[in-house]
Amino acid sequence: RKPTEGTGFLIPDDGQIWAAVSKNGPTNHWHTLSFLFALRDVNQNPSLLPNLTLGYNVYDNYFDVGTTYAVTADLLSTGKANIPNYSCGQREDLLVLLEGQESEISKEISTLSGLYKIPQVSYSFGSHLLHDRTQYPFIYRMVPKDEHHYLGIVQLLLHFRWNWVGLITPDTDDGEQFIQTMTSLLLSNAICTAFSVRTPVQKKIIEMPPDLLIKWNKARILIYYGKLRFFYATIVVLLLWTKGMATFPVGKVWITTAVWDLTPNLSYDVLASPEIYGFFSFLIHREKRARQEDFDPFFSATWEFFLSSFTCSYSKHPLSVKERLRCQEAERLGALPREWVEETLSLDGYAIYNLAHAVARALKAALSSSGLRRMARLGGQRLGHPRMQPWQLHPFLGNAHFYNTSMDGVFLDEKGELGAHFDVVNWMVFPKNKSFDAVKFGKVEGQASGAIKFTLDPDTPQWLPFFSQEYLGIILVSFALCFSIITASVLGIFIKNQETPLVRANNRDLSYILLVSLLLSFFSSFLFIGRPRKATCLLRQTAFSIIFSIAVSSVLAKTIMVVLAFLATKPGNRARRWLGKSLANAVILSCSGGQMVICSIWLGTSPPFPDADLHSQPGEITLQCNEGSVAMFYTALGYLGFLAAVCFTVAFLARKLPGAFNEAKLITFSMLVFCSVWASFVPTYLSTRGKFMVAVQVFSILASNAGLLGCIFIPKCYVVVLRPHLNTKEHLKHSR
Repeated sequence: RKPTEGTGFLIPDDGQIWAAVSKNGPTNHWHTLSFLFALRDVNQNPSLLPNLTLGYNVYDNYFDVGTTYAVTADLLSTGKANIPNYSCGQREDLLVLLEGQESEISKEISTLSGLYKIPQVSYSFGSHLLHDRTQYPFIYRMVPKDEHHYLGIVQLLLHFRWNWVGLITPDTDDGEQFIQTMTSLLLSNAICTAFSVRTPVQKKIIEMPPDLLIKWNKARILIYYGKLRFFYATIVVLLLWTKGMATFPVGKVWITTAVWDLTPNLSYDVLASPEIYGFFSFLIHREKRARQEDFDPFFSATWEFFLSSFTCSYSKHPLSVKERLRCQEAERLGALPREWVEETLSLDGYAIYNLAHAVARALKAALSSSGLRRMARLGGQRLGHPRMQPWQLHPFLGNAHFYNTSMDGVFLDEKGELGAHFDVVNWMVFPKNKSFDAVKFGKVEGQASGAIKFTLDPDTPQWLPFFSQEYLGIILVSFALCFSIITASVLGIFIKNQETPLVRANNRDLSYILLVSLLLSFFSSFLFIGRPRKATCLLRQTAFSIIFSIAVSSVLAKTIMVVLAFLATKPGNRARRWLGKSLANAVILSCSGGQMVICSIWLGTSPPFPDADLHSQPGEITLQCNEGSVAMFYTALGYLGFLAAVCFTVAFLARKLPGAFNEAKLITFSMLVFCSVWASFVPTYLSTRGKFMVAVQVFSILASNAGLLGCIFIPKCYVVVLRPHLNTKEHLKHSR
């Protein structure tokens, strides 16, 4: 079978950034093997192209425009000189050009090949302009339209309720078009774009945009558009910039738009890096990989693969290599690790395989057409296979439908584009054996209307019940409600009995302030329960700190007023002039004002924000509030502790002062409860993670508030409600 028809195959060679990141991975080698494997499968199929053999030339353009022009001119030439239309001794015709280039390179190739109406079939995603049949009528793409997985990304964001994202693209025309298209789609679905960064593609990685790290912290969800090597470059830049930093930036959840050949190229070190907390991508749907039994181990291009896989040799002479076993011709790919098989028939390899079969089916349909059969007959004498011209393949490349060895139907529509069908996968990292795997949890299917159908598997990640829906959260909410009701009842009792001696003797105005602040403090615990949002994260710590500082300041003011009241009874003591509302108000305003200043600095420098904890609970993502500045958080708690310590000291010194309604003893016990609760809070809080940290703080808030309420006000309510005969002036005079 003599080769009578030819194909050209251009593969990209990764440039400087790729070499710096992946140490020259074997991607292009696998692409070439997939192409050769597909051609071999076509040529050995007697029912596909009988008595006809497809030849080929393989070129590497190194992502260079000048090299691209040179290799394209060589394809169009049939002699030693790269001169199009120059024919010297070579009879085979170039029928189709297969390539996997970026959009800019594809356009340059089309500039020359389009002059000869040579079909240009691509297996890579590219510019939306390449879909324009008026500008590029001879380009056919074996990939779904970009818009379909853009819509799939939007549906993924909506499913997880991610509404604040960042966009990162190479600084190309395609990247700019992606930002414009994606921003519009996100905006129409109420998703905000925090930032968009364009990374240079022709410069060294150290010359990346200096504002990338600054913008990096503005969003937790990042959508990346571009080739895999540019993604690696971005990760490397972040690693270099953050190396040696005291505080490492929080990792992100990445969503990739390009349907990459991820399996052979991704590494565990990249997926396990601190910059990546989650990694989602969209892969072209595959029901089954190419049948392993169809992979001929004697195909010369795979010798090296079998040598490294099975440690055997295919040398003709059994004694040529003494150190190695001779392959027994019974080796099966199914016995190899999954990673090896996926490297051989990976995603781009699958697309290349389909691409070669689509061309073969189109060629078969063209040779079977009645017009070409008539051209093959001259004077009633059959001349064998007609000589095909490239332009004669165009009507048959559209609507091409075929079945490859994976036995799942592959078809092109009338525009020469692959039907949209994606698998949504989550790349999982397994630290124990330093491996990773793609876990499918959904799919995207294109509809005839141009819309998509986005479906998720039953085992897809779901929102677990929030803290407010768990038993522990329900118990804490119940306690908070009960204490709030009790506090409101005590306040009502004091208002109703405000003219009684007991209420008047214990400074009813300060009691009202203390009860209201305790009631608000109980209410502030509700901010810690439920799904964290930006408003609740900003308010919960500051609201509790300020409100509780008012409560402790009120207790301190009450203690100071007890001491001054006793001193004022002594003749000639000047403490009498300090008695009154002005001193009490000054104490409350000054003490709580200090806490307000601390909280203002906290919110102004490093405010709390919603965050996600991926490590505390295996298999779960816990939504929580990141306090922003741990130092400011403990400063606010420390200030409360300082006020409580001062209040405890003053009350302890005044505990033995005479008086029927002396509150110093009650305040001493209440401050002792307060200090005990928050002293145990710190080590407990530091030793817990996730939702239990919130539970510890809510419990501390309720316990300390309940301590103040119970120690100071319950004895008074007992006298007012159950022992009213003690609430008289006569009893007050006799007690003194």
